Amino acid sequence: MTENAERAERLLSALGLPRVPNFDDIVSALEARGAGSLSHARGSFLSHLISTSNILRAWGAPKEVCLAGLAHSAYGTEHFKAPLFSSSEREVLARLIGERAERIVHLFCTVSRTALSLELGARGTLPSHIEVVDRTTKSPSLISREDAVALALVELANAFEQKPLHEPGAPQVLSRFAPVAMAIHPWVLKSTLLDHLVATHVGGEAEAREAYARGLTEYDEAPGRAVASLSRTIELMPFLAEPRLLMASIALDNEDYARATTLASEAFNAAVALGTSWDKAMPWAQTVQSALELECQAFEADGRRRDSRAEKRLQLLEKLSETSQGESTTAGD
Repeated sequence: MTENAERAERLLSALGLPRVPNFDDIVSALEARGAGSLSHARGSFLSHLISTSNILRAWGAPKEVCLAGLAHSAYGTEHFKAPLFSSSEREVLARLIGERAERIVHLFCTVSRTALSLELGARGTLPSHIEVVDRTTKSPSLISREDAVALALVELANAFEQKPLHEPGAPQVLSRFAPVAMAIHPWVLKSTLLDHLVATHVGGEAEAREAYARGLTEYDEAPGRAVASLSRTIELMPFLAEPRLLMASIALDNEDYARATTLASEAFNAAVALGTSWDKAMPWAQTVQSALELECQAFEADGRRRDSRAEKRLQLLEKLSETSQGESTTAGD
């Protein structure tokens, strides 16, 4: 695994989120099939597969869906034409990740996901079965509502992991999936993120990106204006961590420790809930750890007695730091 993937794995474990069953064996099998040497949007294909699964873990998705995320493009897709397994090897992959997870992977690789997204978004509510179309044969078939929801979750995680979500002018990702989020919302237990996605629209996403870009430009030279720009970003997309993280840093510099603590805490919660970076310049685990560090710094600088939340945050930060130091000292071969 890459350093960023290992860091995310440590964080997810520290947060108490269960590990994907047979994770090491699956990753080894994917590596043996060449996933580590294939390039993808922001790194290796293997890194993308692991990160997609990690997003689903952060969302509290069922283990079968997280397993599907770990191998979601294994048969190749309309966009990524480098299969790790042939269609004749479905039983091989099923033995590795389980039958239901393999079925979701096969659907991900063979159906027209664009057509499915349009179908889900147009329906608003989901019937017990959904019609999908094989992208190669064009033949229709029915899948269960449960598989449709699982497929939509994997597609959301796949898109969020690789797309430049924060860049002005880039394709609108979050707002594009808002109708899908609305359709699957009643069938997903952990739905806070979907609540926010449902409310995201194209104009708001575009303006939020522009406001964030201004905030980044103004951060060093005009922090007051940066706060206004970053606040506007949060108004439009309240589930983002990065603008809060920057505002917390400005508040800390201004010795507004209470404000810095609040913003850093909100940034931590937002980053954990999203499961991936919105601003891809900083890896997800680093965003979460930076929020923890800022919150602890601000709390200590304020001279307040630690409450239970502060104690838990500090313990989590210490656990992450200890794990990082332990790995750096034992690695050497």
